[in-house]
Amino acid sequence: MKPSASALASLLLTASLAAGCQSAYYPVRYVPLPLEAQVQSASDAQLSGRVLVTVLGVRRADEATGRAAGAELRVRVENLGARPFALEPGDFRLLSADLRPFAEPTVTPPEPQFVEADGSATLDLFFAFPDEESVEQYAMDSLNLRWTVLVEGGERLTAAATFERVYGPYDGSSWSTSVGVGVGL
Repeated sequence: MKPSASALASLLLTASLAAGCQSAYYPVRYVPLPLEAQVQSASDAQLSGRVLVTVLGVRRADEATGRAAGAELRVRVENLGARPFALEPGDFRLLSADLRPFAEPTVTPPEPQFVEADGSATLDLFFAFPDEESVEQYAMDSLNLRWTVLVEGGERLTAAATFERVYGPYDGSSWSTSVGVGVGL
């Protein structure tokens, strides 16, 4: 039996739509979600807080908008003490598992946000792959983020944390097949 022209057109339309539905992100995931780091000073009991960081994803390049491929992270800083502090936007650094640096980040908002007692602030970070490099040229098994906390009065505290890639069926590293059986009455 020869398929009809409308059946062939429908099949071609479905195939072309499926091909155009590629995600804006690579199928990778990192843990912990979120990572928590304490902000403390041995010399100042009034300085207390935490930094929460999540790797949102690794974005594909977008030719339509001109946006480069790179890693997107979100950072939340919370002040649990009495002394104001901020994250220094110019001091974020991201390294891949093979210790290759990403480009300087785009930080939103771009200026330090001093957080008062019981306050919080959120920053979005985008680290592009430098000089037209791509995700395939990096060991993406882990990511290491370094940041600096600016304490009101000039003290600087630097910290770093590592995120590990999680592998599983959702990231394209393996395929699974399932069969369903239904009974209709």
